[in-house]
Amino acid sequence: MVSARFKVGDRVTVRVFVRDMAERAGLNMSQLQRRAQLPMSTMQRYWHGVGAEGQPLTSIDPRHIDTLCEVLGVEVGDLQRRVPSEPQP
Repeated sequence: MVSARFKVGDRVTVRVFVRDMAERAGLNMSQLQRRAQLPMSTMQRYWHGVGAEGQPLTSIDPRHIDTLCEVLGVEVGDLQRRVPSEPQP
């Protein structure tokens, strides 16, 4: 996966792309959850990219990242990417 190039001063944030990578691998959320052996509540947060307080999820627990990469056949940068920040009101 090629990451976008940003200039110094660009407003960027990190977002989680577990669902995108799982769907490319032909897996739904339940299949990924079983193969990765993670709690469903954790998988739901990763799948939907939303944290416990409803905020956009910006990282994957380091204890889970290796397993997800192995199950999906991807690299860390495929699951977590820098994207332009949404403008603040």
